[in-house]
Amino acid sequence: MKAIRRLSSEISVRHAHERPWALVLAGGDGKRLQALTRKIAGAPIPKQYCRIVGDRSLLEATLARILPLVPRERTLVVVNRSHLELALPQLLDIPPGNVIVQPGNRDTGPGIVFGLLDLIARRPRTPVVVFPSDHYVDNEPAFREHVERAILLVDRFPTKIALLGIRPTHAEPAFGYIAPGPPLVVPGLKWLRASEVGRFHEKPSVELAKHLRRSGALWNSFVMVFHPSRLLALLQERRSADVEHLRGVIRSGAGYDGVPRWNFSADFLTKIAEHLLVVPVDGVYWSDWGTPEAVEQTLAVLQLSGADTLPRANGPPKNVSPEKTYEWMRETQAFLNSAQTHYGALETASAVCVGREVNKDRLPHVGAQSSANHDLISGTAWRDELPFHGVPRRPVGNCKPTDGQSRANGIGGL
Repeated sequence: MKAIRRLSSEISVRHAHERPWALVLAGGDGKRLQALTRKIAGAPIPKQYCRIVGDRSLLEATLARILPLVPRERTLVVVNRSHLELALPQLLDIPPGNVIVQPGNRDTGPGIVFGLLDLIARRPRTPVVVFPSDHYVDNEPAFREHVERAILLVDRFPTKIALLGIRPTHAEPAFGYIAPGPPLVVPGLKWLRASEVGRFHEKPSVELAKHLRRSGALWNSFVMVFHPSRLLALLQERRSADVEHLRGVIRSGAGYDGVPRWNFSADFLTKIAEHLLVVPVDGVYWSDWGTPEAVEQTLAVLQLSGADTLPRANGPPKNVSPEKTYEWMRETQAFLNSAQTHYGALETASAVCVGREVNKDRLPHVGAQSSANHDLISGTAWRDELPFHGVPRRPVGNCKPTDGQSRANGIGGL
């Protein structure tokens, strides 16, 4: 209780000055879960836009989870151009200028640098928190408290990158592992548990994963806090060619297909362990939904705990295997999806992933051109202020350029 009161006091002092920023990553293709999303939604859509559990998509759940911590005007969301038809109806609460459209998925490295360069242009004075949009988190207030602890650490150690580390429940070779180093002593915040990072292991073998779990290593949640200028400096030290290549693509508005693919964890974080801190996360059930097996494990936990996030009041059948629970979940979602009939302009299979009814007053029907402040809802409309790094009013999809603008060669209109 003393630690909580101290945390609240520290947070109140910092909030009196300025709130943090958030960078939400929603540009992945989620190919390993497409068989599942096809069964749920009727189309193999990216998992972050699908309602796998409850009445919200993973992206919507992520945005709701962070809202008490980061205001919408400080929340940036990176999406792929090919996903706009799915993404924009779920981003109605995000300012249009905060939706950062990536021409394509080039893995997490370019995705983060893409958002980081936009953040740098906004000159934020406070730390930034990166949130993946495909994670399941059950105890959201406790999760936010851990994020606050990481923000406080970066406030005190502005040259460090702080990661949230999850205590493993099993040896999972598909995750990254953080081996904690010496405990960190924070002047004035001795109650704040954190450690330096001894080593970073990305997707180890099964045997190594077992050893890491036994030795106290933590899963890398990929939720991380940093000052944008510091992260950019580290990237320029380690991957300067990639950063400059992406800068050139952004300036020219063309050539994104030639951006090399690289993974932020495997190709960067593993190389800079001395610059990392880790905050252990307790009291939170977390899962990275990268595979159907991870979803099955979470559904089994929800079944055993009687969680109210399942889409039917009575819950799944009792005393059944995870596979049967998963099958029940899939069938229930299919039924719920088929019952949805009013989705405004998106009367397609992808509409079932919106997770809520679209406000028809704000969204034009397919084929109609929106007015100055309307949101884009289809590939045949355009939206004011939807940026490709600060360039507003670029046309999207099949519409013709407006106000004398021409479509960007190679960027596909954004």
